[in-house]
Amino acid sequence: MKQSKQIGKRIVDLAMIVLLPLLMAEILIGQEIHEWLGAVMLVLFLTHHILNLGWWKRFAKGKYTPSRDFATALDLLLLLDMAALCVSGIMMSGFVFRFLHISGGMMMARQIHLFASHWGLILMSAHLGMHMEQFFSLFRFYVGTNGNQ
Repeated sequence: MKQSKQIGKRIVDLAMIVLLPLLMAEILIGQEIHEWLGAVMLVLFLTHHILNLGWWKRFAKGKYTPSRDFATALDLLLLLDMAALCVSGIMMSGFVFRFLHISGGMMMARQIHLFASHWGLILMSAHLGMHMEQFFSLFRFYVGTNGNQ
């Protein structure tokens, strides 16, 4: 079970990494595809947090070092940023969430979405950077090298 959960985590993480540049290319892929990919990203983001419930369970436990403080602050900022992206995206939706009939606040939603998307890139890059050793060790495992020449 644990290994299948780890594989699921990696698939979700990889899908989110692939989706990010596609979402940033809204001008190239069009608004409707951007919205659908954004909805997929929302599902992946929620799945990512469900698969990483252990982080939430350990949130208030243990000793907080400066490194853990930084990582926690970064993760919470990213969570807020993603919430802003999701809410503003849903407010602006003309395709995927059209059935909600949300009106008003379009200009503010656009500004929030643009602001959050730029900060999201920075925060996601930093979050990914904190986990880069995991990606390198996974790469070394699949390539068959342990780092020794």
